Amino acid sequence: AALGYSVMSFMMTAAPLQIVSVSQLGDGANATVIQWHVIAMFAPSFFTGSLIKRYGVERVMLVGIALYLASVVIALNGTSFWHYFIVLALIGGGWNTLYVGGSSIVAAIASPQERPKVQGVTDFIITFCVAAASLTAGAMHYLVGWEMMAKLVLIPVGVITVAIVAMMRAERKPAPAE
Repeated sequence: AALGYSVMSFMMTAAPLQIVSVSQLGDGANATVIQWHVIAMFAPSFFTGSLIKRYGVERVMLVGIALYLASVVIALNGTSFWHYFIVLALIGGGWNTLYVGGSSIVAAIASPQERPKVQGVTDFIITFCVAAASLTAGAMHYLVGWEMMAKLVLIPVGVITVAIVAMMRAERKPAPAE
């Protein structure tokens, strides 16, 4: 949840700099892109929980990974309004599945007695990571640019993917014989 949220925050925070200052598309284009990004973040919530119950948290989170990867491909292939619109919409949808999925994993692994403490620690970690991503986004955009930022998010996306695959493999392992 923390890494998925951080990727979204990193790219969303830099997007207005890219859209308005670099691509010169204007404040109206930026507002539209961000508005639809926010819709893409929260609209799937009506279905994400049901999809997790039906297909499993790991599979739903892999959809988020696929959306993030698609956003990177599109970010590297153009700087038009529609490129930014699609990139941020994909990031919004990917954030939803990764954040809801990660949160459901935390809820599932903690006992009812531990849940408040575990949730508190988790929220602190998420907030710290997101703050760091947001605070570094502007400087990173200035130093390395939009395309390199898109490439850099492949690092946390890779870490998330490895963690999801490890969880899937752990669930498939047969119990040791006694």
